[in-house]
Amino acid sequence: LVWLVAASHFFEIHALEKMARCQIHELLSEWRPLACAVLDAAIVTEDRVTRDLASIAMLVIRANPRAVLLGPNDLNRVSDGGGVFSLDIPALCTILNDTKLRNEAIVMFHCLNLWAKTNAKTHGG
Repeated sequence: LVWLVAASHFFEIHALEKMARCQIHELLSEWRPLACAVLDAAIVTEDRVTRDLASIAMLVIRANPRAVLLGPNDLNRVSDGGGVFSLDIPALCTILNDTKLRNEAIVMFHCLNLWAKTNAKTHGG
């Protein structure tokens, strides 16, 4: 959906852009860990439209970093999608370097640890 927002903005299809944005907001309200996937997709480009979506994703992450990054129940479950599992290195670095999350050091440690374990398994490390 992030790419759909960017493409519809580029091609000036305003109704489609608005619908895609609304869909992102609706999905984020239903499952906040998807903010990580939105952030991951949004920071890939240096576009004003996607920077706006990245900012929205960061607001969701900052509101409740433990639940968004690690899942609502425990540190090893975000099986419904999103969370730390959907982050690539640039998005992970964005979160880890965010000064507004500095007081969440233990959450950031668990996030990085879980991300590293998951990526070691999927990339044969």
